[in-house]
Amino acid sequence: ERTDIIMVPAGFVFLLFITATLGSENNSTEEENEGFCTTEKESCDGDTDEEKQNYAKIKWTDDKDYLIREQLDKADDEIVPNPAVAVDMFNEILKDHPQSGRANYALARTYQFLIWKTNTTEEKSDLCEKTKTILRNVLSWSDVSEYLKTASGHLFLTIAEKDCFKSKSEGIEALQFIREFEPDSRFAIVLCHDLFLEERYDEALEQIEDVLSRNPVNFLLNILKSTIMKVRKDEKKDVKQANRMLRELDYEEAMEGLKKDERMQEGGLLTMDLNYLGVELSKRNRKDIKEIIYKDASRLHLIPSPMQRPLELMKDLKSQPVWELSELQSQNRWTNAQSLTGLGQTSDKLKNIAANLKAIKEEAQEIVKEIDDGDTWIEDKASLVGHGSSYTRGLYLYSKKKHETCSKSPTLCKILKKFPDSSNCKKCISKFVLLRPKTEVLPHVGPTNAKLRAILPITVPEGDIGITVAGRDVKLEEGKIVVIDDSFENNLWNEAEDDLLILSIDFHHPDLKDREKKNAAFTDHVKNKFVIY
Repeated sequence: ERTDIIMVPAGFVFLLFITATLGSENNSTEEENEGFCTTEKESCDGDTDEEKQNYAKIKWTDDKDYLIREQLDKADDEIVPNPAVAVDMFNEILKDHPQSGRANYALARTYQFLIWKTNTTEEKSDLCEKTKTILRNVLSWSDVSEYLKTASGHLFLTIAEKDCFKSKSEGIEALQFIREFEPDSRFAIVLCHDLFLEERYDEALEQIEDVLSRNPVNFLLNILKSTIMKVRKDEKKDVKQANRMLRELDYEEAMEGLKKDERMQEGGLLTMDLNYLGVELSKRNRKDIKEIIYKDASRLHLIPSPMQRPLELMKDLKSQPVWELSELQSQNRWTNAQSLTGLGQTSDKLKNIAANLKAIKEEAQEIVKEIDDGDTWIEDKASLVGHGSSYTRGLYLYSKKKHETCSKSPTLCKILKKFPDSSNCKKCISKFVLLRPKTEVLPHVGPTNAKLRAILPITVPEGDIGITVAGRDVKLEEGKIVVIDDSFENNLWNEAEDDLLILSIDFHHPDLKDREKKNAAFTDHVKNKFVIY
């Protein structure tokens, strides 16, 4: 998912980039293309005929592979419908042509299809190692076209980060390959992040300096550089110099020349990266480093505060981590129709939901029985879970009713429909959340302060359970609604012996004007990322 790559877990984002890469033009020079034929006529003069120029897969095919194109094409045709057959065909080709770049790459892609299909850990492990070995070989060859090498680098990254994740080091290895032929791409910045997270500080500094030599006002990389100078444990540690370096940076000045949409895009990407690093540092129990980064980011005015870091910040809205029901009214009577008329108060809507707890609980418990069936519940296997298992199931997602869930929870959905500040909100989610025993959802933030979140505990086990918002622990009691602003850092945990089931309901911030409630929705990327938040 990075021109628009956002550092998330990054696996599926990289798949999108691969698709774009495979359709892009080859920009290498004639000298670099020696021995390869491209669609540029001048690079093929004297070396090919019209048929060769018009060959559909010419970008993937050098002169040697062109001679065996029919065998390669036949094997290609079997990759999706019959990957096992394709493997045999490519292996036969490689017996006589072991240096065929196209056959090696296509075999790696075929192994990827088999990885997706296999049900055994042992077979998957074997396929993963074969795929990575092939791609390492292709990427090490000097006579492979830049086009094929680029595709191999991105495939290696997808395999290492998503399909066959073993350790962060293999993802870093793939990023290092990509950096060689895309030094100015988003991937070079991601490499800086990952080297930093793995505490490979000397390598991280070398890569950071390389990127900053071309883009000196990359604020996050400057913060990472200064953080390394503060936390490393050798003679290169220099806290004073790190702080001096940060004082020389001026974020507002750097943003002055950008248009509004460019400024928003830069700010959103920066915030997303900061929040990703925070989650990853929490996974590594490096709260000390996380706090340094967020304090420095706040001092540079990159985020509102170390605890509040939304992608979208509306500065005129009342801001506090935890709200009482009595506070859910606008500061100004003339703000919106609700504040003007006093009708349809949010607090009354939430009290009505709590009053129907018995019926809601009965419906929810039946839905929970389906947690292992099909795809109706979404399990967060990596993004936010520190340990244990967390599941979500949507009721209303960004103003869209989830009919499959609502058909089994009619009481709740009927109430939500009559709560337009929630059900018609384009930036809101209403959902069930279930935490298995011994589960922790790591500290994270929501995408905007334009909404608040009501949490209604439905089934609360005895033991250590709760939610922390901006450093404040909040007790969860069955049937008692808690209202938070999830643009502040928050995390949920269940260290008890039974499941914790809650209802999470987002709704418009009470200070929003009616016209602001109709503002454009999030992009699909942001929607997909935050559905489990």
